[in-house]
Amino acid sequence: MQITSFVLGMYATNCYLVSLEESGPCVLIDPADRGEQLADRLERQGLRPEGILLTHGHYDHILGVPALQKRWPGLPVWCHPLDVPKQKTEQDMGQTFPTVAAFSPLYPLEDGQKLTVAGIPFEVLHTPGHTPGSVVFLTGDV
Repeated sequence: MQITSFVLGMYATNCYLVSLEESGPCVLIDPADRGEQLADRLERQGLRPEGILLTHGHYDHILGVPALQKRWPGLPVWCHPLDVPKQKTEQDMGQTFPTVAAFSPLYPLEDGQKLTVAGIPFEVLHTPGHTPGSVVFLTGDV
């Protein structure tokens, strides 16, 4: 398994790229920003995202999603329902940001859920605290 981390966005958020091989299908966790650049990097490496997993719904963890879904239409996003607001945008610091509700297709995560994305098995642990819907993902011994 290959796990690469990137620090992205105005809050230096960790984004993770997980794949079984150096090229082929992959999963992105918290694509915080610079979706176009992230997509270009994936394509240069021969990687193809098959899903996006979100640890929570704050905008500083999701700003790269729109560009990724534009590049790969239908790219699924998973997030805990407690972090999916009713509105599709939010205001902060005088700027408008998308919320998780703006993404489609969007699938719910729940505690103890097991899912496989890009051939990689993940277990979801609901860890409320930072946000009501915060989760962590376990795969293998990581």
